[in-house]
This record gives sequence, C-alpha cells and structure tokens, in this order.
Amino acid sequence: MFRSKESASLGVLLAQGAAIVWSRHATERAYERGVSKLDSERVIRRGRVTGLDMQADGQERWQLAGQDEDGFAFTVVITPIAPDVLVVTVIT
Repeated sequence: MFRSKESASLGVLLAQGAAIVWSRHATERAYERGVSKLDSERVIRRGRVTGLDMQADGQERWQLAGQDEDGFAFTVVITPIAPDVLVVTVIT
C-alpha cells in the first residue's frame, strides 16, 4: 500500500533541500547487499513510501521500495527529522 501523505511530505522535504544522512548501520547493510548510495538515493527521490513504522519514542520510519538499474529490488528505510534531514537507517 502506498502512503500518499508521507510520499507527498517526502517530496516537499526533498524539494526544500533536505539533506540525506547515512547511519553506519545503513552503510554497512548497503555494502553487504551490493546496493550503492546512488541507487538508494534514487529510490528516496523517485520512490513512494510503501510502509510506515512508529517507534516507541514517537519517531516515524518510512519504507521506500525500489530497484537499481539492473532490476535488483530493495527497500530503503528513512527517518525524517524535519525540517531538513532524512536519515537512512536500513537497506534491506
């Protein structure tokens, strides 16, 4: 299920120049899975939010599904820290 409200919010954050910051965990998982940061950032910029998790501390985590140019499917999980930072937390 696509989350249109979150997808629209993501578009606004990116249009306003939100920085994409990588957690160590996401960097390690991307390396393990052969997913480049470029491909991941493409999914963030072009993708749609396909899932939403609310953490115990009230922080949201948004899941974005996509694929690289070779068709390899993967998911990028981001934590929006408004108004100007998106933290990439997981690559699956």
